[in-house]
Amino acid sequence: MQFALARLYEQSGDYAAARQRLTTVLASDPKNVAALLASGRVAIRSGDAKGGLDFLSKALPIAIELNNQQEKGAILQATGIAYNLMGRPDDALSNFQQSLAIKQQIGDKRGVAASLEEIGALDDDAGKSQDALKSYEQALALRREIGDQAGIAMALIKTGSWYHDHGKPDDALQYFSEALTIERQVGDQADQALCLNNIGSIKADQGQYQDALTYLQQGYELRQKLNVPADMGESLHNLAEVNTKLGSTTRHCRTI
Repeated sequence: MQFALARLYEQSGDYAAARQRLTTVLASDPKNVAALLASGRVAIRSGDAKGGLDFLSKALPIAIELNNQQEKGAILQATGIAYNLMGRPDDALSNFQQSLAIKQQIGDKRGVAASLEEIGALDDDAGKSQDALKSYEQALALRREIGDQAGIAMALIKTGSWYHDHGKPDDALQYFSEALTIERQVGDQADQALCLNNIGSIKADQGQYQDALTYLQQGYELRQKLNVPADMGESLHNLAEVNTKLGSTTRHCRTI
């Protein structure tokens, strides 16, 4: 029951509550692979990649000993994410590729999509933009095929980010807007805030400052509720920039 509650808290973006429940699980069962993996994910999502890696390093040998391929693939995936956040892309790619191979072998389409998304991000950083887009599109198609709503939303966010980064804001808005609708349906407040922030940033770039403020403010309120300092700081920075631009525009109009 504690583990089930932890999963629900994680899915809703309440990482502090998830950590509390997982700590209780591991206190009674230190070798619980699923709880170690979840603890690693929650730590990473809370901004503590190194702490997440500590949990995952304990989980991997247990999964190997038990010959649990699904857990092994998931642990390698999360390990890759941690390494990427720590600025170690080669180690990240190695883990993602190992994870992808396992998931393809066992027919885990959801997992394959997740690995493709992470590999796509690394390809994009390495200048292989078309390879990245291909990976994102394959991942989104797999997500839609299996009806994974939360996964569809994340794939939409990643694909939208690609279009935004490559100078196609209108395409990016379509992806982010669809993702926001789904995130509201599934109740993921952290990713709702991300979508709102992304849409607000694009609106600001297009000079639609009032619309941008609306989206950015909604995103900040969600991030404030979740109390993730780095995300709150990003939202406040974006709000300040838009308020400055909006104030300058207003003053300019009055002078005219």
